[in-house]
Amino acid sequence: MVKFEKIEKLIGVLLIISPILFIILEYYALQHSNLPTLTAYQGFSVSELAVPLGDNITALAPSLKVIYTSTVSNLSPYAFLINIGFVLCGLTVLIGNFAVIKKFVSKFKFIFYLITLILSLGLFIVAIFHTGAPDSEGMHKIGALMLFFGGSSLLIFMGLFSKDIPIYKNASLILGIIGLIGGILFCSFINDPVLGVYRGIVERGNIYATLVWILMSGFYLIFKNSKHNKTNIIN
Repeated sequence: MVKFEKIEKLIGVLLIISPILFIILEYYALQHSNLPTLTAYQGFSVSELAVPLGDNITALAPSLKVIYTSTVSNLSPYAFLINIGFVLCGLTVLIGNFAVIKKFVSKFKFIFYLITLILSLGLFIVAIFHTGAPDSEGMHKIGALMLFFGGSSLLIFMGLFSKDIPIYKNASLILGIIGLIGGILFCSFINDPVLGVYRGIVERGNIYATLVWILMSGFYLIFKNSKHNKTNIIN
């Protein structure tokens, strides 16, 4: 039992580190881009900033092509760091959910496993297949949809079917709804020449909601074990 508690705590640490690291890596890549910070966060999706330098981007949506001065990605030489962040988050969600978080699910565990796989695979796909390239745009879109709606579905699922953890359940549900709205708005804005300039904000509303949930799950695991250990000491 003690050994498993240590594993839970370790997974909790990993769940905390991965979303924080993602934000740091994204910010670093953004700071070394040719974009003003506000412009990058507001008008550019994470996927666009994650396209490696020199990649073909001729398959971008028409509304996005107007912001590029080249037919190849020229935003940041550190774009690959964002893709590393995607992979790390995908791995920690997969490991954390299948090893530990599953214990918090009251029913419909098959759906929980399925949504977890969809989210994790979505994170892997967007890291490998980049937006804009004719040979990978289709796969990237599939991966992005899996990330957007797999993530928000998982959060909403945990908000509805977590075991007796009111704060965790309510926070998961709220984050899931925020993520769902962000995903729907991003899909609506992407081809709109007017609203498209805000696509970076709404997309991050979706992705960051999932990152916050991962972070929250990590803290819960650590707090849960710390509280349990204190109870054992008192007894």
